[in-house]
Amino acid sequence: MAKAQQAASIQQQQAQGAQQTDIAMGQGAMEAQKFKLQGAADARDLTLQQKQGELSFLAGQLGASEANKDADTAGKSDRRLKKNITKIGKSDAGLNIYSFEYKDSLDGTGTFQGVMSDEIPQEAVTSVDGYDRVNYSMLDVEFKQI
Repeated sequence: MAKAQQAASIQQQQAQGAQQTDIAMGQGAMEAQKFKLQGAADARDLTLQQKQGELSFLAGQLGASEANKDADTAGKSDRRLKKNITKIGKSDAGLNIYSFEYKDSLDGTGTFQGVMSDEIPQEAVTSVDGYDRVNYSMLDVEFKQI
């Protein structure tokens, strides 16, 4: 009978060992799944951050574009670059408003409305390449093609 008990004890130990192995494998599989899911979540987060960065960059470009659109389209408001200059009115702030054409078609073609850079507050004027440019967002005059 001792051999039967010993055999039963061995079988019970083997069964417990197999059960513990199954538990350990299940826990390992769960850990692996956890790491896999965490990796997927991290990848999604990185993609989201990348898209947010791209959107921020594009928003910055749009903002810069909007800020620049208020400047003279050709970028040049220097009297020396214009012809057929005719005063057509005054702004509420007392700035003279003119119609004009550009001498060089590369600066623009057609008739435009705007100011002369030598007649406006100088904080709204910058000089680039030796010619004045006007930041119309600082004035109560709209630069436009008419």
